[in-house]
Order: sequence, then C-alpha cells, then structure tokens
Amino acid sequence: MKRILFLIFALSSIQLSAQPIDKIQLEKKLDSILQPFNIPNAPGGAITVLQNGEVIAKKNFGLANLEHSIPFTHKSPVRLV
Repeated sequence: MKRILFLIFALSSIQLSAQPIDKIQLEKKLDSILQPFNIPNAPGGAITVLQNGEVIAKKNFGLANLEHSIPFTHKSPVRLV
C-alpha cells in the first residue's frame, strides 16, 4: 500500500503545463519515478500520460501474472477493488 501511495504522490508531483512537453525529458522522469517499482518477479502496472487528449508517454513495469511471468502491458486486465 505504501508503494502505491508513493507512486500516486510522485506522479502527481510532475507538473504538466499547456506548453509543449519535451517527450524525452518526460520519459526520463517517468523512468526515474518507476525505477523503484520495477522489481523482477513483482506485480506491475501501466501509466499513460495525456496532454490535450493526445498520448504523450506510455510506460509499463512488472508482471501481470507472477505464476507465468507474463509482463504487465497497457492491455493487461486488472481487477479494481
């Protein structure tokens, strides 16, 4: 639970403005934020960053299925509790 709260806080601290965003800088920032969560053989997740309705960055990390070592993708089904 602490990791999820940290991730939400870290992502909410990225300030996005109406100005064009340097996608390379954004990718590097996302990589640095997600690095602690990218643990081998651990549950994963996916993040999509939108600006003005356009996808400007997509990242995924970890596994969707631990038993079969299936990577988490943006198409992985999730159960919201």
